[in-house]
Amino acid sequence: MISKFILWTMPIVNRMCWIVCFALGLGVLPGASFDRAKFAVVLAAPEPNFDDSPATVTILRALNKPTHVEWHERPLPDCIQYLGEYHGITVRLDEDALNAAQISLDLPATLTLQGISLRSVLRLLLEPLALDYVVDEGEIVVTTRAIAGEHLHEFMYQLGGVVRSGIPLASLIDAITQTIDRPSWKVNGGKGAMRSEQQTLHVRQRMDVHVHLQVLLRELLQKIDGVSAADIEGRLETNEYRIADLQNKGISDSDILKWLTEFLLVESSAENGDNRPASIKENTLILTQPAATQDAVSEFFHWIDFLNKNPDYQPRRESFEYAASMLSFDAKRRIASKRMAKPISFDFRDLTREDTFLYIRESTNFNIYVNWGAIERAGIDLNARCTLKADKMQLENVIDQLFEPHKLDWYLPEPDLFVVTSRSAAAARMEPRVYRTERILAAGQTQEGIVKQLMTTIEPASWSANGGPGTVRPLHNLLIVDHNRRVHEQISRVLEIDRTK
Repeated sequence: MISKFILWTMPIVNRMCWIVCFALGLGVLPGASFDRAKFAVVLAAPEPNFDDSPATVTILRALNKPTHVEWHERPLPDCIQYLGEYHGITVRLDEDALNAAQISLDLPATLTLQGISLRSVLRLLLEPLALDYVVDEGEIVVTTRAIAGEHLHEFMYQLGGVVRSGIPLASLIDAITQTIDRPSWKVNGGKGAMRSEQQTLHVRQRMDVHVHLQVLLRELLQKIDGVSAADIEGRLETNEYRIADLQNKGISDSDILKWLTEFLLVESSAENGDNRPASIKENTLILTQPAATQDAVSEFFHWIDFLNKNPDYQPRRESFEYAASMLSFDAKRRIASKRMAKPISFDFRDLTREDTFLYIRESTNFNIYVNWGAIERAGIDLNARCTLKADKMQLENVIDQLFEPHKLDWYLPEPDLFVVTSRSAAAARMEPRVYRTERILAAGQTQEGIVKQLMTTIEPASWSANGGPGTVRPLHNLLIVDHNRRVHEQISRVLEIDRTK
């Protein structure tokens, strides 16, 4: 066993003091319901209850806000204190419970992450120690998994978009309890419960189940909207952005275009003919890009303008990277999908595992987290080297081919966070997705037939009906599936659905 608690990521540049001060101010920004996204929310946040204390409301929203950590061999109590100070909230250790469980707090943590939600930082920090956290009376309390599992939180989800689409909340409740963490619901013998009230869903559950549910509801509303990734990318708009402040502070036009391409995937005429030009004329940036890219650029300059209000601020590549880390969840997810689908050519010979991780970091700008514990338990030899050659292969397929011979796998719990783990650990990680099926239904197939086809042709033993963890449930002309990343990829191919939709 590894003798100490280590969380490893590829290093990133140190931040200036003004960045830390800027980040500390994020706690005052509003949270987001599922009907409308807002700035500076890494993940979707549930609406707090009306009777929650102001301190609890602040904490619930802070859990979804970007967090920046650079820890090297730092004691856990210091990490907990730092997170509380960073977000201006109370984060403490349940020392009585931890001592009773004979859990040592002396193990050091090494973790470097930029722009990742506080809830994910806590998850990566606590999981290797078999710890968890609860929100209790205006505090985040780090405690044992057993205690956290008994602590239920009640959140409200505003789902007007679901109701307006014609889906009764009663049908949605049935679909949720049969797919998302099934044993945890009261109807299946657990303790979790939910009820609907007009357009609001009241859910009482463990915090980790709420996180799972939030992902499902975000997926559901996007599929109800019915706009495909191809449609979004095909609609071009021309917008202008004034960049005189950046130019006056010494940033060259070529660097502005280069960094926008690097961090926001703004496509230039050099790559796409004259279809999607990006150019600068005097003090104006002129972009003809898809609407989604324009939205991301607008968000990006919102944060650049915020930083520019500091007279001592000097823009540089790192500040562009930081502003990009502040984009909304949806903007980040679109950028991440485009990065993973990017065709690349390569010729790797005798590539070390460390160089493999570095390559992924440089190709994606993602934070890299390596789950050393799962890799060690699987007996994976990280000294093995890789040799691989291909021409214009999608990046995600490149990574799969680099990892597969060594029983490694990966997933993205957040758009910016790339987790490397063992194949078995990745297979056990469930994530909900929603698929539109009206085209198949119009061709004469039934929802029951689609479900049967998936369960009998795609890893049959992995479905709950056969003793596995995966679940599937029809919901009107949609299909809710809770399974691992690789199964979702196979489902997408079977249903002929663009995975970025």
